[in-house]
Amino acid sequence: MRKFVVAAVAALLLPTPALADVQDFVFINSTGYVVQELYVSPSRANSWEEDVLGANVLASGQRATISFEGDSDACLYDIKLVHDDGDSAYWTAINLCEVSVVNARYDSDGEPVADYE
Repeated sequence: MRKFVVAAVAALLLPTPALADVQDFVFINSTGYVVQELYVSPSRANSWEEDVLGANVLASGQRATISFEGDSDACLYDIKLVHDDGDSAYWTAINLCEVSVVNARYDSDGEPVADYE
C-alpha cells in the first residue's frame, strides 16, 4: 500500500506541460495531516468541482502541481481540502491568475491558513 501511495504522489510531482493553464498552481501540504481530497472551484460556483487529486493522496510536507481545466474567464477560486480523518478546511477568493503557490497549514490556534506566492 505504501508503494502505491508513493508512486501516486510521484506521478503528481512530474513536470507539467509547457502550455499550463494560468490558474494551475503548486499546492504544499503543511497541515500535519494527509490530504485525501482537494477541490478547486471558481468562487462564483455553487458547488465544488471534482477532486483534483483523484485516487492520490498528499502527505504532510509534500507538494503537488495542481493542473486543472479552469474557467478561462475566472481568476478567483475556492480551494477545499479533506483530511484522511474526514475533517476539512477551505479558503475562498484566491486569485489563481496571480498566485502560483498555495501553502496550506494551521496556525497556533488550529485555524486553517493559506500562504500565497
